[in-house]
Amino acid sequence: GSSSAPSALPGHLCVYEDFGTQRTGYVINPLTGNTGSTKWGAYVDIQATSATAFYTAGTWAVTAP
Repeated sequence: GSSSAPSALPGHLCVYEDFGTQRTGYVINPLTGNTGSTKWGAYVDIQATSATAFYTAGTWAVTAP
């Protein structure tokens, strides 16, 4: 898949960044706080890597097992 045509294998979450600057980002498992996801969800944690403005944009896809 891609940001313009997101896709995911059955049972998977895929996050596609289209563009961004001066940031890091992770998909986080809400139950453990570690990177990854669960069947109960996930969240995307974006953090600035400098004191200036940052941005990011993209898409995601998830497919049932």
